[in-house]
Amino acid sequence: MDNWIKILTVNPIKSLLSSRDDILTHYVERDLLDKTNDKNIYNKEIDLIIKRQQSNGSWIFRSSSVKKYPSINHNLVETFKSIRILVGKYEMDKSFDVISKCADYIFDCQTSEGDFRGILGNQYMPYYCGLFVEYLIRAGYEDDERITQAMNWLISSKQNDGGWVVPLQTVKINKLDDQTYASDPIIADKSLPFSHLATGMVLRAFAVHSGFQKCDVTIKAAELIKSRFFKSDNYNDRKSPGYWTKFQYPYWWTTLLSSLDSLYDIGFTIKDRDIEKCIEWLLINQDDSGLWTTAYDKGDKDKLELNRLWIGYNICKILKLYLN
Repeated sequence: MDNWIKILTVNPIKSLLSSRDDILTHYVERDLLDKTNDKNIYNKEIDLIIKRQQSNGSWIFRSSSVKKYPSINHNLVETFKSIRILVGKYEMDKSFDVISKCADYIFDCQTSEGDFRGILGNQYMPYYCGLFVEYLIRAGYEDDERITQAMNWLISSKQNDGGWVVPLQTVKINKLDDQTYASDPIIADKSLPFSHLATGMVLRAFAVHSGFQKCDVTIKAAELIKSRFFKSDNYNDRKSPGYWTKFQYPYWWTTLLSSLDSLYDIGFTIKDRDIEKCIEWLLINQDDSGLWTTAYDKGDKDKLELNRLWIGYNICKILKLYLN
């Protein structure tokens, strides 16, 4: 038995294999039990996502906020949600037509400066830029010159301390309306402290890019993230320390899991005290089923339980990386 399983109070494998999700079962056997088997990439969730894709590669976001905030590219928000699932969860890449078309649409949203824009209207959004780059790299676009342009933009947009902020969140705005989103991009004061929310999301791009994984910019940002574990953010968005343990999978916002994943790719180990504290938290907070609380408890119970299983698989994968 692997060392990481021996350290846990409860063996989680039985719970993880209780799912009727064949793809999750395949991942558990492949990544946690080191078994090899064939995988059928398609399931109902994948089929539903593919059927909703538009001819231009995007997905349509349907909400009353579309009319309220016409300057926001709501379809880019929905497209992010789709690539996050298809690439981040189901490991699809550009060999699939749905992904190549999706990538074309995302690249169409890249500006001449190199950033991806639209989720905040015309405002800079380094945190989402980082995530788009991450998922595009995972889909096979690392060598694309447009990815290099985006990485260079991210480097140019960092704060003096080496982290990132969401510029829109660094200024006082009496009323956040469509005019704000449509106006010229706000330039953040470089002397302001970093946001760990934004920095953790941007770091994901650097952690998966083979050309930037070990560079000084990446190491500095990684050190900043470690320094903020279990602390409040410097800005209001997802400010509470509780968000560090509000887990999602695939990754979206900055959490302990998304950070540990990035830090491992960058080269950090369990010997780092900040990381050791995170691993200790995961070990202490395992429940009687062998799984963990996600901090999300509203919605369809079956979906919530399946999500908990996916997150449990992800936590086990992290533990195996650091403890074996």
